[in-house]
Amino acid sequence: SVNTSGSDAVTGVGGGAGAIVLTANHATTPSVTLAGDIAADGGDGTTTRGSGGNITVTGPVTLAADITVSNPRGAGTTGGTARTILFSGATTTIDSDATARSLTVSGGVNAVTFGGAIGQASTGAQGLESLTVNTTGTTSLGGNIRTADVAGNNVSFSGPVTLTNNATILTDRATND
Repeated sequence: SVNTSGSDAVTGVGGGAGAIVLTANHATTPSVTLAGDIAADGGDGTTTRGSGGNITVTGPVTLAADITVSNPRGAGTTGGTARTILFSGATTTIDSDATARSLTVSGGVNAVTFGGAIGQASTGAQGLESLTVNTTGTTSLGGNIRTADVAGNNVSFSGPVTLTNNATILTDRATND
């Protein structure tokens, strides 16, 4: 797990979260394997909420567990800057390992961007078990989404969705519909 969340305040201003940047740099097989959650949540304040931190992932991603990525701003009455969750660029694909995995992205009011395809790998990897995006900000899709042929293979978005390329969402699988 990676956690740069801000602290909660007893009085006043909640702490701001730090940014998280994960980049695939390996020369022969660049990829980012996620086996734990990523959190850059803003801290709660009695007056001003803390800002969530930007989260940027660049390069092919493999989920080795069910993963939650979150960066909402904290609770409070004012303030707290909206930050982004960015799976950057068309080469930043997201796939499960040999077991179908769930991905939950919680941005609060923040924008969420998927630059590449999700669940499209064909060599040993699975489609996702499910994809859930919880944000009132805009979710941008840059590629197709495919879920594995398992029960609960849902794709859901709680806010507006913008397509940056043509995209197909495939959850209609043969066995588990």
